[in-house]
Amino acid sequence: MLSNNTYYNSQVNTLPSPPHAEQKMSREQHKYCGAMMRNLKKHRDASPFLKPVDYVKLNLPEYPKIVTKPMDLLMVESKLNSFQYGTVEEFISDVRLIFDNCFKFNGPEGMLSVLCQNVESAFEKGLRQMPMLVTNSPVIIHKKREIHCPSKDYPETYTNQFTGKGELKYCVQTLRELKKPKYRQQMYPFLSPVDPIALNLPDYTTIIQHPMDLSTIETKLLNQQYQEPIQFQQDIQLMFNNCYLYNPPSLPIYRMAKEMEKVFEDYWQKRPQITHLKKKRPVAAAVAAAAAAAVKMDEPKPIKNKKKVVDQEIAQLERTIQDISKQIQSMKTKPTTIKKRKLVHPPPVLYEFTFLDKKELSHEINELESHHLNAIVDIIKSSMPDLDVNDQKEIELDIDSLDNLTLHRLYNVIHPNKKKMHGKKQKISYSEKRTDKDSSDSSDTEQDDSASDSDSD
Repeated sequence: MLSNNTYYNSQVNTLPSPPHAEQKMSREQHKYCGAMMRNLKKHRDASPFLKPVDYVKLNLPEYPKIVTKPMDLLMVESKLNSFQYGTVEEFISDVRLIFDNCFKFNGPEGMLSVLCQNVESAFEKGLRQMPMLVTNSPVIIHKKREIHCPSKDYPETYTNQFTGKGELKYCVQTLRELKKPKYRQQMYPFLSPVDPIALNLPDYTTIIQHPMDLSTIETKLLNQQYQEPIQFQQDIQLMFNNCYLYNPPSLPIYRMAKEMEKVFEDYWQKRPQITHLKKKRPVAAAVAAAAAAAVKMDEPKPIKNKKKVVDQEIAQLERTIQDISKQIQSMKTKPTTIKKRKLVHPPPVLYEFTFLDKKELSHEINELESHHLNAIVDIIKSSMPDLDVNDQKEIELDIDSLDNLTLHRLYNVIHPNKKKMHGKKQKISYSEKRTDKDSSDSSDTEQDDSASDSDSD
């Protein structure tokens, strides 16, 4: 592929501009032509016309046969900067050659021809302010080409005719947003169905199996063919995906689709979220509904099926009565078991043996006969299993080493018939016994004293 400079030089040599010495381009006109070229290069639809058409890369072998004098905006700017235009007419002729080549190769209805019309309109508008020469010869400006701009017949969105669900009203608002005048330069290729015959696209129907456009979407929306908003969103995405599938990324329509898809997604994200809540019917409403159903059942029906319906209702009522009777009978016969709570009594508080009580208990143990000592030994061994027993089966033990429970067990063995006492009452048994013993000892002492006195007499 030739570089841009080589291509420009070859085109300059093959397409020289005829000199016009008598009406040369003035300095002000040259400066204004440079400003016009900068504005044209910045135009949103000027990208296909900036560089030479690479018919080898685009697989357009017939292009050099149809377009014998190629031209592009960068070539015009290069010739302008190198002062190769002697007059304004030469400059205008080369710029218009770009537009003529586009219409000649793509046809008046081609997609690039529509873009070319927009750029040509901007160029012709700029020529109206071209500075005039001081001489009497005015600058010759060709008649403006008749441009079929899609904005003249831009379709309206018939929102007033929509009578669908509230959820789909935002879909109508979305269509209105996409059809706003500020997006018409990007959106007009998607307003109506693609006509493969008029646009000379024989392979379009083979590649695109499910074509889609805004007019079809709007028709489906007005005819209530969408049940949910997601169906509307899927058709919008299908429209843009068809464009991506058929057109390569280098074409302007591909970029236009990307821009409008972003506009749609941004606006679609703002849609209100509608949550479906299933309300529970109150009891009164349920009863009312049942009553209404019963009344409806009682409405007169054809005589042919009346008896059959009555028999079915009677059978249903009998089954209901049987079920209720079984439930009542089961409730009557079912024993009612009431679990009685067991009263948990706190453990009794045992009386603490005092020193005198232990001494008395030890004395009573020593006075027991041999056949009673076995039970005493077993109680002591159960309380103190590590206790050593000598060969004579005697136990030498300090009574203070026994716990309070063991002392009570020993006491109960020695006094089996005495009523068990707990707490402070148990103290009476030993204290009374000691009191009785003390009184008996004192009486014996008094008797001994009286006997000794009698002997002395």
